Amino acid sequence: MNQNLFHLLAEGIVDPKATAIETPDGHRLSYADILAASARMAHALVSLGVVPGDRVAAQVEKSVPALMLYLASLRAGAVFLPLNTAYTPAEIAYFIGDATPRLFVCDPAAAPKLAPVAQAAGARLMTLGPTGRERWARRRRRREGDFATVPAADDLAALFIPRGRRGGPRGRCSATAIWYRTPARCSRPGALTSATC
Repeated sequence: MNQNLFHLLAEGIVDPKATAIETPDGHRLSYADILAASARMAHALVSLGVVPGDRVAAQVEKSVPALMLYLASLRAGAVFLPLNTAYTPAEIAYFIGDATPRLFVCDPAAAPKLAPVAQAAGARLMTLGPTGRERWARRRRRREGDFATVPAADDLAALFIPRGRRGGPRGRCSATAIWYRTPARCSRPGALTSATC
């Protein structure tokens, strides 16, 4: 049985045409839109050399493209490492130096400061803004077709690095099974909006 978190979530889709996300500006994405967008981005991740078990680190603002990056990472069998947008380049250097991601995705405005950090960690640097209009985002839009979600058992789905009690970082690992068994925190299942989550 495929225990990949994305696969488990996709199995629960009853109506692919139903609204899955509504943005603050009223733009709606259906579950079918999410399946297609995450498939295109998963193809792009694989074309960038991401293989199952690789880490994909991201320091980007919360947005639909950022969510697609997370879902695509799950589909590709990668471990997603979200990094707080308030972290400094020195903190990012520590985190990605320790996690050794294959790919580091950051906001376009931060790329000049973070390029040396990514290079020192041996990570490929790509940018992704809240609109998803960067060159990499355009390249992923050209990728067509579905993506065969990588099967997983109890593989790692994400790494989280909250601040410790004394201000220092402490890592947390989340396996697919833990994510799937955690109850949703939305007041209205079916449509995720900034007001309901």
